[in-house]
Amino acid sequence: MKCRNCGTEIAANALICYRCGTAVEELPHVAPALAKKRWAGLIGPSLTLVVLLVAALLMTRVFAPELPRTIVWIVFVLALLLTGWWIARRRASTTSARPRRAEKRPP
Repeated sequence: MKCRNCGTEIAANALICYRCGTAVEELPHVAPALAKKRWAGLIGPSLTLVVLLVAALLMTRVFAPELPRTIVWIVFVLALLLTGWWIARRRASTTSARPRRAEKRPP
């Protein structure tokens, strides 16, 4: 089999040309599946955030005489930061799973 870019003879099962780096076949486009997975991964943290917000509001209204407001808001901010960290970690793991295109190197 010959490379369509530089004409070098390459193995029949090669994915890229070893000389110029051109892909033998086009990689399938996987962005729609990743987009669905990304949105599915945000439902849990979003619901957690809503529940935490409601809990913080209830704690400030119902338990205000017993619990200082500062402590309630510190707990809420820590929970918010933890949720943000979780979302960032999940995004990093989904972006690293994407297939990379072969880079073209000069001959």
